Amino acid sequence: IEGTRLYALSQYGGLSVIDLSSRDQMRLLGRKKVQAQPFEMYVRDSIVFALYNGYGEYVKGTEEGSWNWVTTSYVLAFDTTDPTNPTTVGRFSIPGTIQDSRIVGDAMYVVGFETNGCWGCAAGQHTTVISLDISAPSAISKVAERSYADDTTTTYSWKRSITVTDKR
Repeated sequence: IEGTRLYALSQYGGLSVIDLSSRDQMRLLGRKKVQAQPFEMYVRDSIVFALYNGYGEYVKGTEEGSWNWVTTSYVLAFDTTDPTNPTTVGRFSIPGTIQDSRIVGDAMYVVGFETNGCWGCAAGQHTTVISLDISAPSAISKVAERSYADDTTTTYSWKRSITVTDKR
């Protein structure tokens, strides 16, 4: 919720912007269709940063005229200044699946999990922490990245999360 607007993500409905100014008569203001599995969302001054797994798209293949269907994860930035027409203003690909995220100031930290089978992933199985500069939503950029080999010898190796403060 930001002001009198509720922002909601759905795998089938995409991003919905709902007017809450009259709580007994909520109404849908606008929608942006995205066919992917929502993970998390942040809203700042009518800009929605939505994180998605399983985002499918065609990419140009290596052979002349060929295209391949791939799925990956994305951070998408939507401008909802006009809530009736949310527009995509920025995007950043996250290899593998998103496991966690945090925002501190103009930095977004995204934890991803990569395996040999995912598109755009490095060889092996590992967890990657990517820091992104989101100060300009139309130009989301990577600041730094750190990868950690997956420790499959422990029972809890599947838990990938992050804690971030303005100091650490």
